[in-house]
Amino acid sequence: MRRESAFTLIELLIVVAIIGILAAIAIPNFLQAQIRAKVARGVSDLRTIDLALKEYQVDFNGFVPCNNFSLALNPGPPLPPWPTLELLTTPIEYTKSVSFVDPFKPSGRYTSGFTPAAVDPDDFISMIYKYALWNDTGMAQFDDAVMGRWFHLECAGPDRFFHNMSGIYYNTLPSDSPLIGRLIYDPTNGTISTGSIWRVGGQKSEFTGTNAPSIFYELVLQTYGGG
Repeated sequence: MRRESAFTLIELLIVVAIIGILAAIAIPNFLQAQIRAKVARGVSDLRTIDLALKEYQVDFNGFVPCNNFSLALNPGPPLPPWPTLELLTTPIEYTKSVSFVDPFKPSGRYTSGFTPAAVDPDDFISMIYKYALWNDTGMAQFDDAVMGRWFHLECAGPDRFFHNMSGIYYNTLPSDSPLIGRLIYDPTNGTISTGSIWRVGGQKSEFTGTNAPSIFYELVLQTYGGG
């Protein structure tokens, strides 16, 4: 009578151990690849928005004003209906291929004192890129009579935290402040680095007041370009 061949318990345990080792190697690499893909998308989106803002500026002699919430899009009711970067897509189509949704789906934000606060990642305000326009007196919003001349664009980055731009004047930070390093995500430091992905642009040389561009502006230019 012929005996049926089968795996022994030892063989099965070896196979399971090999699968576990391969999974332990593959899963972190997959997660790192996901982060790198999101970083690439964030950088690309902000660059596209930057170019559209500059085309808008040529036509209107100024950039799109921001809203009180530093959001790339109008948050809608019950908040005030001030349009923002929607104006880059209609009525004149300066861009059509960019998404305004942050790929990192932020779960927190830093207040003006760099105090972390949790946010709902499913809330509209958390999901959208941040945009702030500045002049020599402060943020250039739709209800501001003074036209803004330079801007920040922010993608939350892998730490999934964005910043309360209306409460942070970057030029007040000394150049050797450790907060400068925490503000900017640098991909050369690895995908677990803190900080956001930024894009800056505008006529920064005009301003010398409280809200003039600073060392932060220059560091963003070095890391992500713009200007």
